[in-house]
Amino acid sequence: MTICFFGSYERNYSKNVILLKGLKKKKIKVVHCHHPNYFTLSHYPSLFWQFLNKARDADIIFVAFFGHYDVWFAWILGKIFKKKVIFDPLVSIYNTRVEDRQYFKKNSLRAKFYILFDRLNVHLAELVLLDTYEHFKYFQKMFGLSERKTAIVRVGADEEMLVPVKKHANQPTRALFYGSYQPSQGALRIIQSANLLKKEDIAWIFIGNGQQRALVENYAKIKHLKKTTFLETMPFQELVKYIINADIIFGVFGNTIKSKMVIHNKIYQGTALGKVVITQDTKAVREIFTDKKNIILTQPNKKSISEGIIKLLNNKKEIQRIGRGARQLFLKQLTSKQITDELVAKFKKLML
Repeated sequence: MTICFFGSYERNYSKNVILLKGLKKKKIKVVHCHHPNYFTLSHYPSLFWQFLNKARDADIIFVAFFGHYDVWFAWILGKIFKKKVIFDPLVSIYNTRVEDRQYFKKNSLRAKFYILFDRLNVHLAELVLLDTYEHFKYFQKMFGLSERKTAIVRVGADEEMLVPVKKHANQPTRALFYGSYQPSQGALRIIQSANLLKKEDIAWIFIGNGQQRALVENYAKIKHLKKTTFLETMPFQELVKYIINADIIFGVFGNTIKSKMVIHNKIYQGTALGKVVITQDTKAVREIFTDKKNIILTQPNKKSISEGIIKLLNNKKEIQRIGRGARQLFLKQLTSKQITDELVAKFKKLML
């Protein structure tokens, strides 16, 4: 089997890295037809010539994340050269830019265009990958995606980069948020929890930049939260060091449509390192995780988040127990090999 990774996909994005490593371990040939900037005039000609030169013998054209603007072109090549087209959207453009980040109003022309564009993409692809069943239900309702054309493939994490290391004793409890400060991540609720727990011996670390960072950082200044540290976005290799040194990893608390239907990368990454992840209780998360066994689930408000943290501080053995449960779950279900095994099984079924 030969797979063509196609389009403007992000080479270093975690899910793409996980899939490529998994495919390599299974000795499946991968060819790359890649052009990073879909807004340039050279984008589609470049993809076309790369495909002719390298991928005419491929069995599958795989449009990886973020390749939303390449599905239509992959579909044309698929029709001409009789190839199966698989799309891994990871997110909906409409949900991300209209419902979550709120860049455009729901009744705007841009919003209507995004709905049509998302709908077109899922109908052109012969198979669409989604990370949770809740996410599928959203795509089904909004864009008419059929269950027959859907495969649920978890995101997982890169076990080669995320290797647990024993934490030094006698350090203060470290609670870590990292991300792009999108509304779905709920960073404001986390900093509000820090205010409720300002007397506790907790070091609060926030890493990243984005939409709500200024709001969160200003709140910390107004409330004189001296145990908080704000750091800039950093390479993942550097970020891993902070994740390893943390006791508690924050998932998401946005109480948005997006936060309720996906499982964010940081949840998988914390799980891979055997950390206690605290995140919003959703049906999507419960598809894989079990509260108080391998994760801590709370309501998306400062009081509930604070109560979850206090329970851990009052019984630090729980941090170790739940962390072990998380690591065990990861090794059992969420490594690159297991994720890729599921994916390849879907590929083979599609090719019958």
